[in-house]
Amino acid sequence: MTTGEQLVDDSVSRPVLGRRRVGRGFAAVSLAVAVTAVATGDQAARPAVDPLAIAAATSYYTEEPPAGDVIVLADPSTQHRVPQRLRVTFVVWYSTTGRLCGVYVDASERASFCTKDEFVELTSRGQLDHMMSAGGGNFFWCFGTVPPEVTTVTAVSGAGRPVTTRVTTADLGATAPFHFYAITLYTGDQHLGVLRFKGTDASGRVVVTSSIDKYA
Repeated sequence: MTTGEQLVDDSVSRPVLGRRRVGRGFAAVSLAVAVTAVATGDQAARPAVDPLAIAAATSYYTEEPPAGDVIVLADPSTQHRVPQRLRVTFVVWYSTTGRLCGVYVDASERASFCTKDEFVELTSRGQLDHMMSAGGGNFFWCFGTVPPEVTTVTAVSGAGRPVTTRVTTADLGATAPFHFYAITLYTGDQHLGVLRFKGTDASGRVVVTSSIDKYA
């Protein structure tokens, strides 16, 4: 196991946002990555990274090889109006042993995980689940799952700044497709406040809602 890689059920030095049980009683992914967010300023543009190469370089990729594709859920090139130092790369795959694995990378942090238990269902029916997150102050990023009917997820900060992302339906070699979302909020010189999420279907109807008051 390389530096920065940790099974999500083990103790880690990074702050954990709280354990969440999902599916049929299996272990949940609950991993937070400490990110120091500065309200203003930016760094020089960084070289482009290859998300698939990042995944392949981890010990988990060798120990828990993908049963299907490796899916890029967060790409720095799409995180517009977010400073380079806060942009996130995040990829996931479903291993041949039935575990969900992933790698999170930003300008100063790299963390990878594989769940200890097999995942039959990643979220209970009707829930918008926040499975992994990073942030603080004026920056927040999270990854999670939604019910199959949800096609977009919108997050709104207390500063009133909405961001909408499309749900990625990924057939990773599991018994059923996964419905993932990843979203980044950056509020500049304003505090995040309460974060509110809504998942909508193809007709624009709000199907599920959720909120996080950690930054209020």
